[in-house]
Amino acid sequence: MGIYIVTSLVLAGCLTLSGTYNVVARDPATGLDFSGPRLIAEGSGIYVVRNALCINHPNAIIVITDAKTGAEIKSESPYKCPQKYSVEQPAEVPERWIFNFDGRPWQVGYQATNGRLVIREYVLPGETVHTWTELVTSYYELKNISVNAWFEEFTTLMSQRCPSTRFSIIEESNDTIIYEWKHDGCQTEPPQHDIQRLVRGRRGILSLSYIQKTRLLVPETRGVWLSIIRAAEIKPEN
Repeated sequence: MGIYIVTSLVLAGCLTLSGTYNVVARDPATGLDFSGPRLIAEGSGIYVVRNALCINHPNAIIVITDAKTGAEIKSESPYKCPQKYSVEQPAEVPERWIFNFDGRPWQVGYQATNGRLVIREYVLPGETVHTWTELVTSYYELKNISVNAWFEEFTTLMSQRCPSTRFSIIEESNDTIIYEWKHDGCQTEPPQHDIQRLVRGRRGILSLSYIQKTRLLVPETRGVWLSIIRAAEIKPEN
């Protein structure tokens, strides 16, 4: 589960909303949330997130709730995705990080951009962003916020949604934080352990993370991915 703070966007024909919201795609056949990125949207950014989820999950039910209270936003939720969603996708979303993998043949499972944020997710052969056991996520958001403020916002919202989540800062400086979080299962999600790095770039926040569906990463795996994430470099911004 990758969690992303999405910048506020106001789209023509959409309500102007304020606040922070959880946006999830639900399987209409089972009533369970699809496995994959769980997105957090600010204000009218819910429409960007909703449309992105519908691209990935045609025919899904989109549920939007207030991140603080858990109350469903009745004016916008539930929303039924069309069976076919027509959208022009870029052939390739540029990677913002320079980094190596762990020797296994990772491949892009999902990529998207709306001009203000960029997401690339990598999966192992035989897995998808809906059926992953391990996931690498590269994220960039054009947003004027410090890494400390982003981290505090994330931990607050995550703790409200999953009170059992444990957070630990591994390294910290003025413009970089490396941290990890884990839980033993939350709502419909299995146990997960995530290592993530945040960096303040010239114009926004960049994130690189590795997550596995497990209660605790084995020391060797944790050490390998901590080294990879720590050594990653940022490509120059335009």
